[in-house]
Amino acid sequence: MIRQPVRVVLLLITASLLSLLAASCFPLFLSPDQQPEAIYTAAASTVLVQLTLDAGKTAAAQLTRLAQATYAIAPPPKTSPTSTPRPPLVDTPASATQIPVQPTPTAVQSIPTAAITAAPCNWAEWLGDVTYPPDSTIPTGATFTKIWRARNIGSCTWTTGYALVFTGGNLTGSPPVVSLPAVVAPGQTVDLAVTLSAPSVPGVYQGTWMLRSDVGQLFGAGRDASVPLLARIQTYSPIIGRDYVLDIASNYCAATWSSAVGSLPCPGLAEDNDGFVLLVQNPALESGRVNDYGLWTKPNRDSNGWISGRTPPFTVRSDDHFLTEVGCLRDSQGCEVLFQLDYQTTDGVSGRLGRWRETYDGQTSFIDVDLSPLSGRTISLILSVYNRGQARAANAFWLRPRVQQGLTPNTYILVWMRENIPNDGTCDELRIFYSSSSRAVAIAYDCSSQRELGRANLNRDQLAQLQSWENRLDDFEGEVYAVSNSHAVTSWVIFDGLGSAMASEKDIQAVAYFAAQIFQQIVP
Repeated sequence: MIRQPVRVVLLLITASLLSLLAASCFPLFLSPDQQPEAIYTAAASTVLVQLTLDAGKTAAAQLTRLAQATYAIAPPPKTSPTSTPRPPLVDTPASATQIPVQPTPTAVQSIPTAAITAAPCNWAEWLGDVTYPPDSTIPTGATFTKIWRARNIGSCTWTTGYALVFTGGNLTGSPPVVSLPAVVAPGQTVDLAVTLSAPSVPGVYQGTWMLRSDVGQLFGAGRDASVPLLARIQTYSPIIGRDYVLDIASNYCAATWSSAVGSLPCPGLAEDNDGFVLLVQNPALESGRVNDYGLWTKPNRDSNGWISGRTPPFTVRSDDHFLTEVGCLRDSQGCEVLFQLDYQTTDGVSGRLGRWRETYDGQTSFIDVDLSPLSGRTISLILSVYNRGQARAANAFWLRPRVQQGLTPNTYILVWMRENIPNDGTCDELRIFYSSSSRAVAIAYDCSSQRELGRANLNRDQLAQLQSWENRLDDFEGEVYAVSNSHAVTSWVIFDGLGSAMASEKDIQAVAYFAAQIFQQIVP
């Protein structure tokens, strides 16, 4: 009769201990593959159970740490002045809801909700580069404006007492401190601009900037507001001749660019569906990589997309020429584009100077437009590209587009002439010279009148053959006499070699045949 009450008491004690053990082990019901963010969520959903086991102050401290981890992952939601702040809504793992929890009213009143929703006073989010994305190519010594876009995700308003300040690197701004252009309330965006100068030596340069509050606190983006803004460029020395009137490539952002979508930023962002223009150094063209620079112009992503750039006005002089080489970038199968050159005078007169269709066929085209008929007039050139093929592959390229005074070379590497015997009054002549370290131009003449008949850029195989002779043979002059179908022809060859070997008769014949074939391509 005495042992029965004792058994009942032991059962009650055992049941209480099991209940306490289940409550304290509740977080262990989370699945082992949950990410840290999910563990924070599960912990937040079980905090009311912990409050029944721990002292109120300990629970408040734990909740504060959880709230800090939550807003470090993402900015807290905006709340109205009359609403009760709530923590961000997150999914609760199913395993964490298997045990029903009854909240204790007293414990809920002690939760520090302000700690859960409060954001740092000064905190930014970097939204991207408006101009000159990282690794943009800039001519040495050029001055340009770098613009970033930022959002205020802190709780304090950025006043005009805030500033953008240079914090490190070898690409400095002028001045190193730039005040904010306007007041930026929490949630608003602003464009931050600094004026930069590209160093005079080719290379890679970068600099970092951060925001500074009106009380001198530096801050940026990221989990702890410490990530700075970055500007990084690659500089190069443009090949600008003394006879250049306008180097369009090096000053391409002085032009105004647009597409079927509207105005475009300069430089653009690669693969922007609205279209873009970028300066590229040592591009890989469909004909091979070249040691030069030029403009990658891509129309807006549409079957009939287009892109156009208008240069600043300049006054045309006698014997001014527009020169470039056009084609598609390598790995752009399906590229079919139409290049077009127009002009417009300052008094509104406009006209077309040429159109050239290019397909991805491994060949590029050299363009030379004589502007002499417009001599004395002030004009803007308009460079346009129209897509006629696959929109994704319309990677059109202008290699060093420029206006220069004539096209008189310093040195001809090859001069070839041919006359019939007896002389019937015809005389063919071909002159070949280098227009750059990786390009050679051939000009065909009627040598009886010295009238130019046309010109062309040597293709990759022709250039390789010419350079092999140049590197092997010494300077030579030769004559080739041939009779075909009772038709006698004499050719003369003058070659400017860099090698030491003397040209054999076979070499002279090969060079003469080479020149005759190119002349036939220019003048069918």
